[in-house]
Amino acid sequence: MVLAFTGAGIMSTISAIGVVMGASMGTTISTWLLATVGFKFKIELLSLPFIGIGGLGLIFLGNRTSKWINISKILVGLGFIFMGMDYMKQGVEDWTSAADITMVQGLPGIAFLLFGVILSALIHSSTASIMIILSSVYSGMIDFSDACWVVVGINIGATITVLIGSINGVASKKKVAYSHIFFKIATALVVLPLLPILTSFINQVLNLESDPVLAVACFHTMFNLVGLLVFFPLIGWVARLLDKMFQEKPVFVSRFIHTTPPEISEAATAALHNEVRYLLRCCLEYILRQFKLDPGPILPEMKDIGGQLIPLEKKELPEHYQQIKLLQDQIFKYAASIQKHEMTDIESEDLNRMLHGARNAVAAAKSIKDIQHNLEAIDDELYQDQFRGFQRRILMLGTEIASISGKTESFDLAEQLYQIGKALKKEDRAYIDNITPLYGNSQSGSLPLSDLLAINRSLTVSGGQIILSLNDLLLPHTQADVLENLGL
Repeated sequence: MVLAFTGAGIMSTISAIGVVMGASMGTTISTWLLATVGFKFKIELLSLPFIGIGGLGLIFLGNRTSKWINISKILVGLGFIFMGMDYMKQGVEDWTSAADITMVQGLPGIAFLLFGVILSALIHSSTASIMIILSSVYSGMIDFSDACWVVVGINIGATITVLIGSINGVASKKKVAYSHIFFKIATALVVLPLLPILTSFINQVLNLESDPVLAVACFHTMFNLVGLLVFFPLIGWVARLLDKMFQEKPVFVSRFIHTTPPEISEAATAALHNEVRYLLRCCLEYILRQFKLDPGPILPEMKDIGGQLIPLEKKELPEHYQQIKLLQDQIFKYAASIQKHEMTDIESEDLNRMLHGARNAVAAAKSIKDIQHNLEAIDDELYQDQFRGFQRRILMLGTEIASISGKTESFDLAEQLYQIGKALKKEDRAYIDNITPLYGNSQSGSLPLSDLLAINRSLTVSGGQIILSLNDLLLPHTQADVLENLGL
């Protein structure tokens, strides 16, 4: 969860390190619960009643408030936890009675530490690993001193899960993972030389020598508490160190603006204009893909600033849309950089129209993204005629838009945009006139009318936004009002 929040930018590095330290202390609570309840009472007597009561609650209270459902789930979960603890305790006891425990006695502490690292790394749960060690201590398989070495190893091995989660992740995730590793390993380096002192303190001062299970729980808490007290004042320094080690690499999805200095007004404006046209192309490609159409034969070829052909997008649709949003963000940041330098009134107006065109293009893609569930609802053999009808409309619109997107300013272009918009509105009205009589008509059967109307409306809105985007990009401001009467 911490990795997810940090990767999303919700949590800073310092906050994430603090949460990691706090979570380490939080895991000791479950250890105390296991040591006090799990080995002092016959918890197996509670497991089946908890599971049974919780299961009945899920069956008979499922239609009531969510409070009772959640309580039932908690009871079932606790029942399985108690059952697992009992099975684990019995398994270790049976294993101990059948095995020769002298084979592990006399081994150096480092062997138990490595065992703890491997155990925690394989199970991916420090709590489950501690449960196994508590059962081993309870059955007499290992003594308290050896168990302390294993506990240190378990805490180190717990970092493996976080490290795996950060692989191929952004820099912020790696910062959290390495801060966790640093915290655990550094704590181990501080605690291991003090191990004889800590074990003597627990046995003699706290008088837990007669109860090694509680003694292990106490050592687990002391291990994390020492780390917290020693390294909490160093959080800021560790965060700054990690910020230097793992710096976010800028991700450029732009094709023109990232190599053009914004202070050169004329060149920057031209690059921005090409970039917004590329954004419009990306949005058209996304819309066609949503309707399961191949953009290749429809969209014209486009070359980047280096003269290389820009390939079609191969990513999944959600990633494709995120890339569109990222490109829009880079366009607006670049425009803000241009506006910091001196501009004429005409240049400023052209810049604003380009940004308006970018907003319309992305809005067109979003209009289609928002009806993805409606498209999935009619993507069925029963409704193939309806789906193909929408494909035909979006194919005609895409073909017409693509045919004029590379043209220069002219009155003919304004007239073409007007005619495309007019045809779009005509198709919309015709579809509504055809489908409205089906409401309340038994002959409509299981036709998903609400989905069909939603798709029709979004297709019309999206097409209008594409036309408005082209209006901003291709027409001079003297002809910009040509589409006002269409009401797009």
